[in-house]
Amino acid sequence: MNLSDKKFVTTGNKDGLSSDQTIFHYFQNGSAISGNYSGGAIQKGYVVGKQVEESKIDLLFQCLTTEGELKAGASKGTISETADGRL
Repeated sequence: MNLSDKKFVTTGNKDGLSSDQTIFHYFQNGSAISGNYSGGAIQKGYVVGKQVEESKIDLLFQCLTTEGELKAGASKGTISETADGRL
């Protein structure tokens, strides 16, 4: 699985700021991942991380919310494939 130049939305993130209105745009070189995101409660955000398994990623993030707050932290994610082949 390669995430380079792929766009995603979050599903099942009930405790976080990102929502199905937040669009993540990822780039990948080997196991290294970088990207940016915005939408919903996020004005602008950036991620850096790594692919740790075929469908698992570990990320560090920082963002500016639409309320003017700066946020940063870590996230673990799972990338899944839909029946029609989308990631």
